[in-house]
Amino acid sequence: KIHWAEFSRDGGWIVTASSDGTACLWDAGSGTLQRKLRAHTAPVVLARFSPDNKTIVTGGSNGSIRVWDVASGEMIFRVEDRNSPLITFDLSPDGKRLCSVCRDDVVRLWNLETHTEIPLPIEQGAFVHAAFSPDSRLLVTSSYDTTARLWDADSGRPIGSSLTHDGNVASAHLSPG
Repeated sequence: KIHWAEFSRDGGWIVTASSDGTACLWDAGSGTLQRKLRAHTAPVVLARFSPDNKTIVTGGSNGSIRVWDVASGEMIFRVEDRNSPLITFDLSPDGKRLCSVCRDDVVRLWNLETHTEIPLPIEQGAFVHAAFSPDSRLLVTSSYDTTARLWDADSGRPIGSSLTHDGNVASAHLSPG
């Protein structure tokens, strides 16, 4: 079963995420399988290309995340299994950071250049979404606790106070400018 499919930004490739624990890279023009990416121990539920199409990020249903080199098919970074279902992840537009949201109500942020986690000083919340700003400087999180919050994507520090709504905030995005 395929859980996710996405075109590369240049339209030349497709990556699919499958219940057999693999992600597959396909030539979009011919439909030919180019390589299978295998390192997850659970179904792969999300797969995305980096903005420069040089890496693919895959996410497993158990919260595991893997970063792959498209040219070689080698895994270049691994986030250990969380044993908590992955809800979503997002790559910064500059390709330098990655954030993930799992059902354990934790948002995690990584520097993909140093392969280190950037601590976010947040308590657990009912997080359901996170997204980077178009300039990659900010991260916005949304939560079923009726809030959205802005974060500095380099330091992990909160910016201002929570944006409170009357109901659940299922998604939030930042517009350019």
